[in-house]
Amino acid sequence: PQNLTVTSSVSCQCPDSTSVACGGSCTGGATETYATVVVQEPFTTLLPYPASLAPLTLQGSATLRIH
Repeated sequence: PQNLTVTSSVSCQCPDSTSVACGGSCTGGATETYATVVVQEPFTTLLPYPASLAPLTLQGSATLRIH
């Protein structure tokens, strides 16, 4: 893939789902840390297709809690 874009980020939240700065503290338990990766790739059909909205951007993301 020539134009593949990958970005990543880290975020933190408390067990009650409120955002908190990473390294901060929570009153209801330990801070939860999450890593998110987003992948994007421009896509164009090989043959013209009348209903297509070319060019399209295909995108996927995954978020994982880090223990």
